[in-house]
Amino acid sequence: MWPICLDMARQAHFLRRPAEIETLRLLDQTHGADEMLDASETLQKRMNLRLDNSKLSSFDERGRTFHHAILATAGVPDVTAVVRRNSGHIDRLRRLSLLSTGKAAQIIRDHGS
Repeated sequence: MWPICLDMARQAHFLRRPAEIETLRLLDQTHGADEMLDASETLQKRMNLRLDNSKLSSFDERGRTFHHAILATAGVPDVTAVVRRNSGHIDRLRRLSLLSTGKAAQIIRDHGS
């Protein structure tokens, strides 16, 4: 296993963030705020269930599935592959941070706002 490269993780985050922001803008234009809020609340309930069951690997998988779903709903499903191709280092950091007390709950809260 290769060491985690913080510079590559930063660049992956740099790539992912504008993709997510643009996706939300597209979803707002095509689906509206109410539908997005309903979907967010449903996701939060599912993620909380995973958290309550202490299945962090399922939590991580559910997060990837969620991000793919929002990209697909916005009409840009292939962006998932571009983001994933460059996310190895940040994914490893994320998995390590999930072990920190309260981190998974913080992620759920952050996605709800």
